[in-house]
Amino acid sequence: MVTRNTVLGVAIAAILGAYSIWGAALDDALELSLDTGWQWALEDEGGKVGDFAPLDSASFTNLERILPSGSGFVWLRIEFTLPEALRGRDLACYLGRVTMADRTWVNDYFIGGEGRFPPEYTSEWNRVRVYTLPERALRPDAENVLSMRIWVDHEGSIAGQPFIAAADNARGVAARETFWNETVNLLSAAIMLIMAAYHMMLYIRRKKERENLTFALLNVASSIYLCNFFLGDIPGYPWPGMSFLWFQKIVANGMPFLLAFLLASFVKEYLGKTERRIVLAARLACFIVPVVAVLSAGDYGTLRSMRLPTQLFLLPPLAYVLYLVGSSLRERRTEAVALLWGFSPVALTVIVDTVLHEGLKLYDVPYFSGLGWQLVVISLLFILAGRFARSRTEAEDLNVNLERKVAGRTAELSRANDDLSHANLKLEKARFQAERDMKMATYVQESFYPREAVKIDGWELDFHFQPMSGVSGDLYDFYTSGDGLLGLGLFDVSAHGVASGLVAMLAKSIIHTQFRRGLDRSLASVMEDVNKRLVAEKGEIENYLTGALLRISGNRVEYVNAGHPSLLFRQGATGKVRAVVPPESRATKGGVLGLDGLGGTFVSLRFPMATGDALLLYSDCLSEGRDAMGEEFGQERIREAFAAAPATSAAALKASILASFTTFIGTADLTDDLTFVVLLRA
Repeated sequence: MVTRNTVLGVAIAAILGAYSIWGAALDDALELSLDTGWQWALEDEGGKVGDFAPLDSASFTNLERILPSGSGFVWLRIEFTLPEALRGRDLACYLGRVTMADRTWVNDYFIGGEGRFPPEYTSEWNRVRVYTLPERALRPDAENVLSMRIWVDHEGSIAGQPFIAAADNARGVAARETFWNETVNLLSAAIMLIMAAYHMMLYIRRKKERENLTFALLNVASSIYLCNFFLGDIPGYPWPGMSFLWFQKIVANGMPFLLAFLLASFVKEYLGKTERRIVLAARLACFIVPVVAVLSAGDYGTLRSMRLPTQLFLLPPLAYVLYLVGSSLRERRTEAVALLWGFSPVALTVIVDTVLHEGLKLYDVPYFSGLGWQLVVISLLFILAGRFARSRTEAEDLNVNLERKVAGRTAELSRANDDLSHANLKLEKARFQAERDMKMATYVQESFYPREAVKIDGWELDFHFQPMSGVSGDLYDFYTSGDGLLGLGLFDVSAHGVASGLVAMLAKSIIHTQFRRGLDRSLASVMEDVNKRLVAEKGEIENYLTGALLRISGNRVEYVNAGHPSLLFRQGATGKVRAVVPPESRATKGGVLGLDGLGGTFVSLRFPMATGDALLLYSDCLSEGRDAMGEEFGQERIREAFAAAPATSAAALKASILASFTTFIGTADLTDDLTFVVLLRA
């Protein structure tokens, strides 16, 4: 694990070491300072240079301020006389880092330049200018003039303290500054590409460890971003077709948003956090929106003006990273502590840069934030390496102790298997007994119910009876006398299972007995007797019944409903179907059976039936059966199926209704017992 002392020690040593070395070089050099005395002039579109005026120190680092449009050529010059100690020696002029491109002369003698001028200009903003001063170009005993033509496009500056010194001293200062501003970034970019390749190979071998993928992509994006610090060292730069503007759009201005996105992705994967789609969409927006904005900039001035508002899009992903780490800290996870200290170098270097550049105005001191980010990437590498080392240690420990652990596990499994075998034997016996009892109960119940359709004395009866499983809570019965049909009934017991089946068999016996005894009384009073007997004989069992009872006398039907779906009547002459009792009518539909005090008053209805007329009596499974999408068959479809069925026989009516129902539900399972009865006046 990366400790706090390690992270802070490396960061502080790098920052203070860089600054002390760079500063020491200036103090040791024998030099002619060129800090003051500069003048400036503007060059018009025709190439004519205007009058020179003194240049203040603030404009020295902000040359764009003296251009009306912020873009154009600025001329700077300074007059100097060589001191005696420097005459006759190999001299060089140190000018620091110039933004954007320059051409430099001494006494009209060209001594060097970096970058390219328009129309296809490039900026060598991070390249240290140190130009040799040929002895023939200098006037030892007179005033000399150093002139610079600088291209400025909404940014322009000389970052450093210009001086003339012995060539070795000047080049030494430039070399040190180049090392910290360019070489360190170049080496870091190369190391990051190597780390990216290594972690990409790890991801290919173990794709479930997605933190390796995000870390590899983070390194690739970081190395691309660092190219901005060593443009002059990139092979073939500037590349054909890639203008400086587009390079800045993609690398300097667009890449930070990709880095923020990848950093948040890495932290999420490393901590094993899940992410909602809306959060991912917000992170993508914080990446895509500013990138599209900077890519649409028409010129470099517009691009620079967009820098501050677009950088606000970096705050949400960074806040998200802090949230992920903070939530893991609350969970007391050591990985979060490692990440917290791993991010500390960039926080420290940002503070240092703010103090040095904004507070102390030391513009010639290099920025250390880039170094801080490189330290963060290295810290993340150590964190991943630590996790990998721990997993390897655990794997080795497992291998060393595997035989012992396997032996122990085998003994535990053997004992568990013995216990399980005994338990399974008992369960098997119990299951066999339960299946045998269920088969017996089902057989007994079926033997109590009519098994065949009835065709008697001008009436045809047919039915469909399909228990959901085992015994059924539905019961049906036909009452006959010789060649005459006295009536029929269909009832539905609440709930399911063996208890409902036993209540159904008890109820069938009671209903059959009371129907026979009450032939000389109204069917409503018979239903009341049925309810009283059920309440008395069922005892504390909570199941109740709904149902309908019909009595036949010649061509007339007497009908009583006890909380059951309404009886459907089909007129033979027209085929129209209607409910004998409208659904909205509650006055003619009594309460449920078998619950003391809830039976209510039962009402008898009487109506004639002509030849071809038919009745449909059904349990609620027919209306409540659902298809695979969960839609019910419903009473309207029952009516449509009943009306469309051929009335040639009760069997034909039943078969047509059943076909419509089974086609509708398809492969869906029944969730209740299905029973319906068709009565046809032949």
